[in-house]
Amino acid sequence: MANGLSLTDLMGASTGDSTGQWNWRENFVQLDENLATPGLFIAAESTLIGFGPATATAAFDIVKVGLTPNISISQQIPQQRLPEIGSVRVHILNGVPIGGGSMSRLVYNGPSLMRYAYGNLYDDNGNPTALALTGMMTGTGAAQSYTVNAWQNIMNNPDKVMQANNNTNLWLSAWDTRLKAPFGICMYFQDISGNAVGGVYAEGAKINNHNLSQSAGQLIMVESIAFAFDRLIPVRGVGASS
Repeated sequence: MANGLSLTDLMGASTGDSTGQWNWRENFVQLDENLATPGLFIAAESTLIGFGPATATAAFDIVKVGLTPNISISQQIPQQRLPEIGSVRVHILNGVPIGGGSMSRLVYNGPSLMRYAYGNLYDDNGNPTALALTGMMTGTGAAQSYTVNAWQNIMNNPDKVMQANNNTNLWLSAWDTRLKAPFGICMYFQDISGNAVGGVYAEGAKINNHNLSQSAGQLIMVESIAFAFDRLIPVRGVGASS
């Protein structure tokens, strides 16, 4: 690793080797545990959040999201314990991972959080962009026809909520038919020296909860969403090195 600590760096950094010479009175467990090397840690200010297409490709565009005080991503692997006759040991079988998350954002006179989620899939008039109509490209370059059909079916059958949301940035209704279409969520990480650490992309995301709250004496209004996603994949970071 050009700008960070590798696993090899850490294995014998404080102990002399991976098994012995452990001096807990004098040494840190990890070489950089006291952050003596400036700029190696990742902070909120060196994290970028964006929304993009439902499927990550070799090159894709995202809509950067600001005014976001928090975001969380969670993953769970369903497991089944399988005992067997003749042994006290058990096998642990893994199912398909389940992913989800949540984020919040300040409300202002601009695109709301749900509008941002579909920022590069619908234009300012609420119509599908060229990206949406073309479909997400697979590794072989063939368009995923079901994606195109999904967009066209939604646009050919607009409901009252969807029509009302056109020409506005304030998407607050979960009854908008377009929310049936998936999108992607990207997080890029740099250390505080600006070196790329990496990133993750949540594919096939859909919003399953939206909350908007306001109270007397509150200076700002905040909205939040919760979402589920199909899978989380690593992507190359952006910055000096990745």
